[in-house]
Amino acid sequence: MCRKGGYDNIYYTFFLYIIFGEGGSMKRILLVFITIFVLFTGCSNKNDKNINLGNEDVKAQPYWNIYNQKITASEDGYYFLKKDFENGGTYLRYIDANTMETIYVCNKAECKHDGIGCNAYFDNSYITTNIYYYKNYIYVLKNDESDGNVYLVKITADGNSRQKMFSLGTKNISYKLVFSNDYIYLYNRRGSISDDDTKQTIRKISLDGKEDDVVFEFDEKGCQISAVKSYGDNLFIMINVVGEGDKESRTMVTMSGKGVYSYNTKTKETNKVIDDKVTDFTVNIEKNTIFYYVANKGLYKKEFDKNEVKKIFNYSDKENNYAQLSSDKQYIYINNEFYRNMILTKSAKTYTWVIDYDGNQINKIETPGIYSTYFGDKRNTFCIHDGDVQYISKSRINSDTEWHDIK
Repeated sequence: MCRKGGYDNIYYTFFLYIIFGEGGSMKRILLVFITIFVLFTGCSNKNDKNINLGNEDVKAQPYWNIYNQKITASEDGYYFLKKDFENGGTYLRYIDANTMETIYVCNKAECKHDGIGCNAYFDNSYITTNIYYYKNYIYVLKNDESDGNVYLVKITADGNSRQKMFSLGTKNISYKLVFSNDYIYLYNRRGSISDDDTKQTIRKISLDGKEDDVVFEFDEKGCQISAVKSYGDNLFIMINVVGEGDKESRTMVTMSGKGVYSYNTKTKETNKVIDDKVTDFTVNIEKNTIFYYVANKGLYKKEFDKNEVKKIFNYSDKENNYAQLSSDKQYIYINNEFYRNMILTKSAKTYTWVIDYDGNQINKIETPGIYSTYFGDKRNTFCIHDGDVQYISKSRINSDTEWHDIK
């Protein structure tokens, strides 16, 4: 049993950018002023269950931004989706990791890369907020207007061939995928406050579509699977519950943090790992440790074999009350763009803090703005600025504060 904790009542007025349009295309942007009451409830960590992480699947790529993943890593470089605001549509581009030069993923002779005839072109039926690379293939999602379903599309690494594979469900731009150990784990990032739609699930689907099973579910009105990341033999799952506000407190939304769960893909065992107001997390398999950020407190670590919790980095009020996380073998990366999206001030700046595993600040890098940072793998970290991808090499991440253009 865990004890129900007290409430953190935080009022924010902020700009919320809502992206509309089929297939994730930006047909219009509605700027909304919202006064939000964020209500987090939580319990102290009392889970004494040891987590066996197993061997790391390096192809799972759990280090990207949990809100959008418009870039994905391959063996020798990266694939990313770039919106063409002048001509319309979206194009698949490739970055060579050695030269950091980019090309269209199209080898048609004399192709002008300006529309449907280009192999790199994606029309508005494609959901271009996320892209995945797994075992020599690129994967994206596509809305099919003929039957109203979303399909998984497999693309060869050279862009020459696309295969519409199988339906993942009804039309929805909020589906997210995790690739691990030759399976897809599918979830929906948006919860529902409807009385008729209270359950959120994670489905395990084989790459041939023949196996499709629910492996995790959370049943509570307004529940939302905010993040799923694969480390070793485990999925780590962050849960929030969204509710309606009330007129008396002039609030529109309440959010209750439900912590982080683990699902072991081999034993099929589910455990609650963290019972706190978690805004994001990352796991280091070699250290057998989960690092997680708690709203209005800071960064904590929990070693699974010792089951000890320690705070290693304190938050700064009105700067990083909430944070997103990523990590590699050398550093942890803390980003405040999610928090900055929740306050109304033109002077607010966004940053990524680089810290070591003891919580010491190594570097502080200013980022271009809200939801611009993609994070990255062991080679580079990425952001998007005015529609263009920029990077900082991880070899210089301890000192470099300047974002560099892709050539």
